[in-house]
Amino acid sequence: MTVKTHTDADSAAYLDEIDRCILRHLADDGRVRLRTLASSTGLSESAVSTRIHRLQANGMVVGYHARLDPTRLGRPVQAVVRLRLTAGVEPSAFEDLLRSLPTVVNAWQIAGDADYEVWLACRDVPNLHATLVALHGGGSTDRVTNLVLNQVPGLTGSRLVEAPAP
Repeated sequence: MTVKTHTDADSAAYLDEIDRCILRHLADDGRVRLRTLASSTGLSESAVSTRIHRLQANGMVVGYHARLDPTRLGRPVQAVVRLRLTAGVEPSAFEDLLRSLPTVVNAWQIAGDADYEVWLACRDVPNLHATLVALHGGGSTDRVTNLVLNQVPGLTGSRLVEAPAP
């Protein structure tokens, strides 16, 4: 007997167009009102609320966050840094370092020519330099640092719920 196991890809297959509509709205504005969602989907507010709870329980909605503007918060120098860990450095110890640095906004462990990609938001160039020195001292090498010139407008998490092209 073959037992089919549930995968995350299977979860996406069970989304109908109403679920996708709700997820698009939530990704664009996590504070969207149930009334707006009900109007957009043709469902009652209660039915929309039930669907949102199901999407949360299934792990498709993992949180609600405010998007902050680093420049207006005094951190106009942003950079994306790709780095490789020095031999013998434990990823968990390096990730603890990342969490301890206030200039680290986000980080991803990646596969390819680097081990991590890190998004930094700094007060100024000396603050960026100090962060890069701290990353190097924490066991990273082969850094490639790219300064962020501008964020591309219109890209949000709502793109995740679009049906993938065949």
